[in-house]
Amino acid sequence: MEGSRCAERRSMQRQPAGTIGPIQIICGAPTEPVTVSVADLSLQGLGLLASAALPPGTLLAVQPADHHKRVPNLSATVRHATARPDGRWVLGCVLSRYLTVDDLIALG
Repeated sequence: MEGSRCAERRSMQRQPAGTIGPIQIICGAPTEPVTVSVADLSLQGLGLLASAALPPGTLLAVQPADHHKRVPNLSATVRHATARPDGRWVLGCVLSRYLTVDDLIALG
C-alpha cells in the first residue's frame, strides 16, 4: 500500500473513460436495457457507474446506448459493487474478451 491508496492489482491498469459515452447493460433475459456511465476502462475491464448494486458473478450484455452502433459479442461479469457517497454504485467488471479499436469507436 502506498499512503491511503490500495496497490493496483489489475494486470492492465484502468484509465479514466472521459471519451466513452453512456452504455447499456442487460442482465439476463428478457429484461430492458439499463443505461450506465463508464467510470474507467482497460482492454479487459470496465468500471460502471450504476444506480443499483449487482451481485458478483452477474453476467451483463454490453452495448453502446446509441442504437445505431453495435459491439458484437461483448459481455462482462460483475466482480464487485462498491457504494459511492452520491448513492451510486461502481460495478467492477471483467470483459469476456479484450476490447478492440472498433469496440472503442462504437462505445465512444
